[in-house]
This record gives sequence, structure tokens and C-alpha cells, in this order.
Amino acid sequence: MRHSWARSLGCALVAVVMAGLARPAIAGNPAAESEALIRQGLQLRAQGKPGRALPIFEKAYETAPSPRTAAHLGLVEMELGHFLEAERYLTEALAAPDHPWIAKNKPDLGRQLEDAKRNIGELAISATPAGAEILVNGLPAGHAPLAAPVRVDKGRAEVQVRANGYVPTTETVTIVGGKREQRSFALAPDPTVARAPAVTEPGRARRPPTRRRRPRRRPRRGSSGRNRRRRRTRACCVCPR
Repeated sequence: MRHSWARSLGCALVAVVMAGLARPAIAGNPAAESEALIRQGLQLRAQGKPGRALPIFEKAYETAPSPRTAAHLGLVEMELGHFLEAERYLTEALAAPDHPWIAKNKPDLGRQLEDAKRNIGELAISATPAGAEILVNGLPAGHAPLAAPVRVDKGRAEVQVRANGYVPTTETVTIVGGKREQRSFALAPDPTVARAPAVTEPGRARRPPTRRRRPRRRPRRGSSGRNRRRRRTRACCVCPR
């Protein structure tokens, strides 16, 4: 009895020591650590918990990026309805067709990628004033005018347009997969914001406008003598009463 108890204790100690030795080995091997995370994520997906599996697959991808980790991350994004992210990772995975795991699962990955693309729509946005910031679902999409339509997952998308000195506006748009929606926004000036005065160059004050003086006319030559003679003639013609 004592021998069996000692033997069991010895086996337990050996298992603990081996586990302790295995952890540093996995921690020092990114590929092995990523593989362990993939197995953990697959278990959560099998239990119907894709939301909890997502950060596990993200960590596996960050630890050791590979076509296989990209594929698993794309599949769980697809399951959660994040079609843009699913398209990104599945496209990355299928870009390595010679990878053994990708070659084996290529047909299924291709179908998933096509399904993701069918669930993505486009939103063409025009806005004034130029330079206004445009956000879609809280994420920056660029400044007006946009160079291309914004690709969005199907469903409801919230569009916000804002600019300094203008009243911001928000609109909810329903996006249909494979189709394009167009929206135009014209921001109104904010009446509560004072307009800045015209900026002058530093160190140079604006001078008040000055009246231009008209040059004096010079009398023509000989005109003064004729005027004097006229005055004398008029004086001579006046008769005393």
C-alpha cells in the first residue's frame, strides 16, 4: 500500500515537472504557442462560442502569422458576420495555395470567401464643405471628397459628417450586399460659432484708405494778361449814375 502511494506521488511529481518544462518550451516557440491557441479556439467554436474564440484566434495570428492562422481567423469572423474582416483574412490565406493545410481546405475556403463578398455593399458619399470628415459606423472613412465608395458589411450603417464651424449631421443607411447606396450631405454653418476675421500678414497693419488729391491745373500762358485787360474794360464801361 505504501509502495503504491509512493509510486502515485512520484508519477504526479513527474507530470508536474514535465508540464513545467513544456510551458517554457511552448512560450519560446511561437509556432507551438500559436498551434495551442488554434486548438483552444476550435474547441470554443465547437461549443458554439465564436465570440469567445475570436480573441484566441487573433492572438494566434499575432503570435505566429501563417496562412493557416489567417484562415481560422477569417472563418470565425465570417461566423460572427464580420464580412469585411473575413474577406481580408480568407484572401490572405488563399494567397498561399501551396501551403499543405490551405491546399487541403481550398474548396471550402473559396466558398466562404465568395459568400463574404456577397454580403458586402458599397456606400458612395459626397459632402460639403470640402475637407469635411466622414465616419462610417464610428470609423474614419476619409475627408470630402472621397476618392472611392466605402465598402461596408450588409445591414445598418451609421454615417456621420462633421467639420469645424458647421453643424454635424448623422444618417443611418441600410446596406444591401452586392449593391451601392449613394448619399449627399451639405453641412449648414453653425450660427453659434463666430467667424474669424480676415487674416493679415504679421507685422503689417492695414492702412485706412486715403483720398487721392487731384492735381492743380496750371493756367495757360498769356491767360493772366487777357483776364486783367478784361477787368479793365469792364471797369471803363461802367458809367456813373
